[in-house]
Amino acid sequence: MSGLMTSWLECEDYGTVDRLDSEAIVTEFFTMVFPIWPSRTVYVYKSNDGEECRVQIPLDRRSVALGYARFSTWMTAVIFAAPALFDYARWGHLLPIAVGLVGIAVVLTFVLGRLDPAEADRRALLRRVAGIGAPPEILPFPFRVDMCEQLADRWYTENRLGWREAIDDGMGHELLVALAEYHCEPLLVTVARKNLAADLRWN
Repeated sequence: MSGLMTSWLECEDYGTVDRLDSEAIVTEFFTMVFPIWPSRTVYVYKSNDGEECRVQIPLDRRSVALGYARFSTWMTAVIFAAPALFDYARWGHLLPIAVGLVGIAVVLTFVLGRLDPAEADRRALLRRVAGIGAPPEILPFPFRVDMCEQLADRWYTENRLGWREAIDDGMGHELLVALAEYHCEPLLVTVARKNLAADLRWN
């Protein structure tokens, strides 16, 4: 079915969530004027040379739901507002409804789907270290493995010490936090963050 749809439908981005500067989670929808069906969810970011990159991640239900909700609410607001603006004497009673719908659409677009401060800080650290702020747990396994190897090589080249040993020894460094994150080991992440916080307090 997907192959048939791609032959005559275009894909467009809807449902942007978790935006962090130039990065975000978006869902590509098959469209025909309006979003019909989600094709895939991707994490969008920019490489070091400024090129847009997309990594497919599991379908994000928030992104899908907001993609439909934002589009339908904005369109419904336009449908109610147009007659009132064209002929206020006859259709002016529709304008308050349109204004209410615009208010809902603004909340759906600019409030829902935002990162909370703690998660924004987490992703900003990952982006500084790894070049992409995506939570490692949602990234494809091969991508995560490759990043683990790159980060571990960088750490060992600079410090000549195993990264796990460095965390156990109380060393504080953003690279150590990212390594623990990419290995998806919550306890190590907690220790690495405590070490980093202690190091920042002393410096």
